Amino acid sequence: MTRELQKQAVLQTVNRRADIQLRLQSTVEGLSVAAVTYYIVGQVAYGAKSAAAWASRSMPTSPLASASLSLPSSLRAACAAFIGS
Repeated sequence: MTRELQKQAVLQTVNRRADIQLRLQSTVEGLSVAAVTYYIVGQVAYGAKSAAAWASRSMPTSPLASASLSLPSSLRAACAAFIGS
């Protein structure tokens, strides 16, 4: 009977560790999505600012608006890369 209790305690510990690892993995994936999305939107903003400075005529939208409009597609791309579609 004692051996059964020991086995049960070991299995509970393994399950607890697996749950913690799963939560940690989920957190890391979420942070990665946020970081990649932030990077992509920053690159779009950088490109929009460069295009605005280079263009001889004014752009129809501001660089900030271009970056803002890129947010949904950037987030979708980052989610697909890390989590899957």
